[in-house]
This record gives sequence, structure tokens and C-alpha cells, in this order.
Amino acid sequence: MLCMYLLSYTVRFSLEGHTAGITAVRFSPDGRFVATGSADATVKLWHAQTGAYELTLAGHVAGVNDVAWSPDSTLLATASDDKTVRVFAAGTGGACVRTFRGHANYVTAVDFNCKGNLVASGSFDESIKIWDLRRGTCLRTLPAHSDPVAGLHFSRDGTLIVSGSHDGQIRLWDVTSGQCLKTIIEPDNNAPVSAVKFSPNGRYLLSSALDGSVRLWDYLTSDGRCVRTFQSHKNDAYALTPTFIVFTSSSSSSSSSSSAVYVVCGSESGEIFFWDLQTKQPVLILTAAHVGPVLAVDAHPSGSMLASAGIDHSAKIWIPINHVT
Repeated sequence: MLCMYLLSYTVRFSLEGHTAGITAVRFSPDGRFVATGSADATVKLWHAQTGAYELTLAGHVAGVNDVAWSPDSTLLATASDDKTVRVFAAGTGGACVRTFRGHANYVTAVDFNCKGNLVASGSFDESIKIWDLRRGTCLRTLPAHSDPVAGLHFSRDGTLIVSGSHDGQIRLWDVTSGQCLKTIIEPDNNAPVSAVKFSPNGRYLLSSALDGSVRLWDYLTSDGRCVRTFQSHKNDAYALTPTFIVFTSSSSSSSSSSSAVYVVCGSESGEIFFWDLQTKQPVLILTAAHVGPVLAVDAHPSGSMLASAGIDHSAKIWIPINHVT
């Protein structure tokens, strides 16, 4: 028998300390920490279980647009308007161990591969660069799009990169060859794409666009068709980063288990929306989550805890309450 998942969330911690809007929020893969990147040019680390402030990573001279953890949770890569990518050692006082220069404009997105030896970055200069972390060199530059690259993400096995751009296109890249394997576009709409990521099982892509839509794509089909569209939130001006949350419950009387998957995204109206993956319907709206646009959300590796970040200079950690009956 499947469980019914009744969603309800409450704020556990409010993370205060940035002096400008928070553009990125990420839980570490080991679940211990939360990183927040801000337009104040810093990244701050917080303890996920207590909300305690841990560390400030400084060195950028312009706003931070994105942050990414290495798979072992020891390093943080950051993308900045100062045209650089920096890599910080999170566990040793926040020392900057690499600075990658080469982009000709703002760096908007960054990610580690699954081995932690490569960093990919996307830029307003319309390119993607792949960096060798050990050598500190650029391995490859991809002339990725005809407009700024707004988001990118490595696949689980590290063989692919997905990128999204203001040109309205989503592209899949072979990491080894640099070849573009597929271009995906909504046939009747090429609104700027502001974020892209692979689904937890690696079979789908999630994107957000400046037309008030979050879309799920089956990129393994020949045409990379859109299989779900999630709407009702407001998004026409800011880059909003969506995520997945998965709830799993085991039966006490058997070895069976059930799960429910939700797509979560902030809204420019200050709310956070949860959509049921199957029905596409909003099942929870956290009203007044932030004052102004909610720029990013991220799910804890355990699946249930949520972090959000807003233009109001704050980040919040949310926990579910009474979510299963």
C-alpha cells in the first residue's frame, strides 16, 4: 500500500550575515554543511544541523553567482562576476587553492564532475570551459551558445555536461571530445533558460526559464522532448534555480517502500512552490518564504531538508513536519 505524502514545512534556521542578495545555496554531499554565495562577493559556510556560522570564503572582487561542492565535500568551486572561478579548501580555513582565469565576461555557473578532478564553468561570454583541478589548466573551451550560458551540470558518471542559455537552448556535451551531442528547445517558445540539472536517477533534465515555467525533459529520446511543465510561480526577470526532493518511506510490516518525488522552485513573489512530479500540480506553497525573489533552493542529500536563498540577503533551512500519513 502506497503512503500518502502530506507536505508541510517549517523554518528551522535563518542564516543571516550576507550584505547583499544570496544567489546560490548548496548542501555539501556529506550533508554536514550549507554553502551560500552572494552578490557581496563572499561565500559563507553554515552547519546544516545547527545553523551555526562556520566560515567565510573571500577572494572574489565581484559578486558570486554559483557554488559547487566537490564529491568528497572538501572543496568548493565558485563562479563570479570578476570573470574567475576559484576553488576553496572548505576544511582548512577556507584557503583558495586554485584561481582559474580565462573567461572574457561574468562567470555564471560552475560544477564538479563525479571524480572531483574536473571543474566546468559557464559564462556570459557564451562559452563553457573545462578545467583540470590538479594541473590548474583549461583542458577545453566549448563555444557553447549564441547567448550567455546561465547554467550547467555534470551527469552522474561525469561523461556529459548539460548547459542552458539565454538563447533558449539546452545542450548536451560529451566531456571527452567536447562534441555537442544534442540541442533541445521548446518548439513554440525559446524563453531564456536560467538553470539546468540532471535528475537524481540521471534519466531526465530539469530546467527553469524566464517564462514562469520549470520543465522536465526526457533527453534520451531522439527529440529530447518535454514530458512535464510546472507553472504557477512568478519568474520573468531573475535566474531561479529549481531542485528535486524525494521522500521515501518503508513499511513497518514488510520490506516494501514507497516514494514521492517533488519539483521545488522559488518564485519572484517570495514564495517556494512544490509540485508533484507525476500530476504537475502544486501541492505546497510556502508563502512569504523570503522578502522578494527566492533565487535558489537545494535539497539535503537525505532528501527531506530544504535550503532556500533570497535577494533579501538571507538563507533558510526548512524541515518537513507531518509529511506522511
